[in-house]
Amino acid sequence: MSDFTKELRHENYLILQTLKQAKQLTMRTLRGRRVIFDMRNDLITHLKREDEKIHAALQGAVKTNSDLEQTLAMFKNDIENTTESVIEFFRKYATDDADKELSDDFDKLFTTISKRIEKEENIFYAEYDEIVEEDDLLKKAML
Repeated sequence: MSDFTKELRHENYLILQTLKQAKQLTMRTLRGRRVIFDMRNDLITHLKREDEKIHAALQGAVKTNSDLEQTLAMFKNDIENTTESVIEFFRKYATDDADKELSDDFDKLFTTISKRIEKEENIFYAEYDEIVEEDDLLKKAML
C-alpha cells in the first residue's frame, strides 16, 4: 500500500466519522448541519484529489488492462457523479437551512459518499498501487 493511498484511507475514515456524526445529530439541528458544512472544503478537496490522481491513473492504465476497463465502466457514473453531487449539495444549501429536503438530500449524499469510499478502498486503491508499483519498476529498469 502506497503512502498516498494510506493517506486517502485515513481521510476516508475521517470523512465517514464526520458523516456519521452529522447523521446522528440530524440535519434538523444546527450542530448536525455545522458538522457537515464545516467539512465542505476538506471533502471536496479530497474527492477532487482522488479524481485527479487515482481515477486519472486508472483511466491511463485501461489501454493495457481490459479487466480494469470493465471494472471502471461498471463504476464510472458513480465515481464521476459523486464529486459533482457533493458540490451541488453545498451550493444548494447553507448551514442555516433546516428543511425536509435538506435531510433527504443529506441521506442521499451520505449513501453516495459511503458507496464511493467502499468501491475505492476495495477496488481502485489496490489497482492504483499496482499501477504505481509497475511504473516504479519500469523506471528503475530503465536506469
